Amino acid sequence: MNLREGRIGKQEGLCLAAISMCVVGLFTLDPDFTYSNGNVSYVTLAIAAILSLLVFLLVSACMKRSGYEELSEMLEDTCGKVGRSVISTILMLGFAFAAYDPLARFVQVMHGLFFSGVTYRMILVFMLPSIIIIAWMGLETLGRTAKCYFILLLVVTLATVLAAAGEYESYRLYPILGCGLKQGMQLSLSETVAFLPAFTALLICCKGLNGHKNMRNVGIYAGLISAAICAVIQLLLGMVFTYSELQKLVMPLCRINHISIDEGNIMRLDKIAQIFWMNGSMLTGAFYIYAGSALFSRSFGIRDIRPVVVPVGLLTGIFVLMEFGGVLSKNEWLSHLWISAGGAVFAVPLIVSSLISLFKRNENTEKNYAKGV
Repeated sequence: MNLREGRIGKQEGLCLAAISMCVVGLFTLDPDFTYSNGNVSYVTLAIAAILSLLVFLLVSACMKRSGYEELSEMLEDTCGKVGRSVISTILMLGFAFAAYDPLARFVQVMHGLFFSGVTYRMILVFMLPSIIIIAWMGLETLGRTAKCYFILLLVVTLATVLAAAGEYESYRLYPILGCGLKQGMQLSLSETVAFLPAFTALLICCKGLNGHKNMRNVGIYAGLISAAICAVIQLLLGMVFTYSELQKLVMPLCRINHISIDEGNIMRLDKIAQIFWMNGSMLTGAFYIYAGSALFSRSFGIRDIRPVVVPVGLLTGIFVLMEFGGVLSKNEWLSHLWISAGGAVFAVPLIVSSLISLFKRNENTEKNYAKGV
């Protein structure tokens, strides 16, 4: 099968997963939902990362215990071929939606900062082919590009938050944990959508990561690093903007330098950083499109991933156009459903198949014991 998987090392896998988690965790949070009664995102994102990591560790342990080399094998053994096909289709749509989310946000910000006289559709016309081409070239290209790009993104992000160092005030964090325990847990569960797609993609690419041990290590390190980065950045954002100001800002990290840098400065840091972050979102979108296409191809016996990558990429573009065409705004329930329960699209199939795998394994062990094997 020509799945364009190849092999990548721990560093490439870690960089790819960490970029994907940080891009979604820092740039796609819904401001009205996240900052409705206070800013606790620096706590809830860390909790969401830990919850997602636990799901990942459960699935990876079940895969190793039962000898599954890839996620599709586990889905087939636990849910049957029909069940695997249904779950793979759902996960593929989930990956397309997970890729759409950061791309739509960056198209919106790029339109506001650079191309106010150009339509959203034209901006997407230039972004989408690049994303599809990267996904088309496969996991090795994704991993090596991420390894080259991770340090650049980290340096740009550090420079951005350091440039606003004179604006940090702890009083802006009040009310501390003002949203309450119940809403805090709801936020944590909803924010698992920032981490679970990347963890699920790692499970799909287990062979490309050279086996279960490397995949597990990559997931652990990527989850912990991303949780730390997201928590620190959200804490700093809360010291620059009050929660009522954050409610009005889409992607506040892209606005953090507006208050301290002269608008007429040709080398405005926020515009330079915006380009780097946009490329990170494109790499994230390509990773999710590749992962969804790889799982779908394996599940339906398609021997070449390339005919699947293109329609999945176009589906992602359609979601973005629906966002700016007013379709999603007229059907707000769909956006609200993704914001509040998008993580469940990935968590539920993974947890259910893992529990079935554990039950089947224990049942087989008892039968073998009864037979004296």
